[in-house]
Amino acid sequence: MAVATKLWRLGLQQAQTSGLSSNSAPLTPLIVLAHGVKFCKEIWQPVVKEVERRLPEAAAVDFVAFDLPGHGDSALPQSVPVADWVGMTVEAAHIVLAQYANGHAPVMALAHSFGAAALMRLEAQQPGTFSRILAFEPIFIPHAVDPAAVDLHEFPLAVKARQQKNGWPDIESARRYFQSRRAFSTWSPDVLERYLTSGLKQDPDSGEWLLKCNPLVEADVFAFPPSNFSDLRLSEQTCKYAIAYGELSRNLDLMAERGGSCTAELYVQLASLLPGLKHPIVCPGTGHLMVCEQPDLVAKHCLHYLLGSGLYHDGPQPITSRL
Repeated sequence: MAVATKLWRLGLQQAQTSGLSSNSAPLTPLIVLAHGVKFCKEIWQPVVKEVERRLPEAAAVDFVAFDLPGHGDSALPQSVPVADWVGMTVEAAHIVLAQYANGHAPVMALAHSFGAAALMRLEAQQPGTFSRILAFEPIFIPHAVDPAAVDLHEFPLAVKARQQKNGWPDIESARRYFQSRRAFSTWSPDVLERYLTSGLKQDPDSGEWLLKCNPLVEADVFAFPPSNFSDLRLSEQTCKYAIAYGELSRNLDLMAERGGSCTAELYVQLASLLPGLKHPIVCPGTGHLMVCEQPDLVAKHCLHYLLGSGLYHDGPQPITSRL
């Protein structure tokens, strides 16, 4: 499987290794970045830029982002529908870690939505892969969905994905289109520009600009049964988690309401089940796409929960703050 990646190296990389033997040189932390459905690795760049702006002078950290299968510059699946989107994404993450994890410690994850769920599933399957994970609205529901009882191909997000526009005569037309859409009106201009320049491609035959994540791929992911709490193998977990959700998010309401709850209540429930975690982080004024809406806020949480004081020891205290 071909997995496209992007590496950012922040801080005093040379100062950490100059004059030190290989046995005594401190290792640089690595944070793996995984995006949600539809997007691409480059949408993380504004977050990384904000982390760099706030990073203490003597600190260093590497970030590696990867495109989920069928997204960005990663390889398309051989056929759609795909039998196991989560499994394929976990496999992609394995490839990324094999390429980048060596020589880094600790290895952590900062992820959003479907990408967050996949990295949490990876940690559940192989405890100790990550020392800690900061997950923004990972897609989990309390109980497994019975495919015989629910037609997920008619799930509203899947239907909407199949109906979306895909094709613009030039990049400026695409830019005007996305800027005019309500769904993108809350995005940071920097993130939207990264999506336009890296999430679209020009068709060599027609000359049209198309989404790199084909709407049929997006719809197929949305029609795949979401992960559920039992997939986390909670009794085996050693990773330290921070779970965040958007104050205005209604992303999982349709799924959560089957259990008599809503998106916020679902994340409160999920947080209560994870070891050492009592409360989720609430991101004020944001919806499900807080990574796209407020990269500065995401960067602050990254600094606090992943790169905060005590990183190499006990880490941050139980999560109760609202930055």
